[in-house]
Amino acid sequence: MKKIGKILCFCMLFLGFSMNAISLRAEETVPETGYTVEGMRFNWKDGAVHIKTKDYGVNEIRINMSQENFTVKNVKSSSKNLRFWTSRTCVVKHYENEEDKDYYSMEKRVYLSMFAKKSGSYKVSFDVCDKEGNCLGSETLKVFASKDTGIKSFQVAGKKISLSSHTVAVFKENVTVKVSLNKGYKLKKIERLYEKKNYDLVSKKKIKNGQKVKVSKKYRSTLIRVTYVDKYTKKDVVEEFWLENWKR
Repeated sequence: MKKIGKILCFCMLFLGFSMNAISLRAEETVPETGYTVEGMRFNWKDGAVHIKTKDYGVNEIRINMSQENFTVKNVKSSSKNLRFWTSRTCVVKHYENEEDKDYYSMEKRVYLSMFAKKSGSYKVSFDVCDKEGNCLGSETLKVFASKDTGIKSFQVAGKKISLSSHTVAVFKENVTVKVSLNKGYKLKKIERLYEKKNYDLVSKKKIKNGQKVKVSKKYRSTLIRVTYVDKYTKKDVVEEFWLENWKR
């Protein structure tokens, strides 16, 4: 039997508590000692991220720690114009199978959020400490905040789609897909993939901007993956849009 995990996620929010249960493969766990850091919508290893000014989007950093008594301290921003805070904490327990009462490993997850009041260039930093308060590591990230973002518009079948929603209902099997970027951003590639009923992604194909794609009802959805180069970080950014065929 494959080892799977059960996540008991105690999310400490502003005005209460909530608990989520999610399946997790064992190989995704953090090393037995130490921690890892990842950006929820960007590559942490890039060392920089671009966020939109005055936007409560998913501008999060996740710290995965191997011990429940590890803590994240000294969460700091270089300016009062960029808020940087601990938004939620989760305890993750991995089980041999979902019927087991005893878990064989666990990890703790801390999420840090960012909100820019004004456009500019900032730095954020934090420390990860063990139960004795010893520093396991110090991390920093450069943050660029601006009013613009990479994608100016995303069109499906000639209609502009709201960029706040990345799931699009279509009523045709074949539709044109077109992406427009804001000035200073460079389009790298557009790819089409299909999502199977079991959520696997298959049949990846590079397509041209403005090309027709088939939104087959054979699959759960059609994924359009847009990769462009950010004008501030000079790193690749990936945005994904899911097309669902609602034609009867």
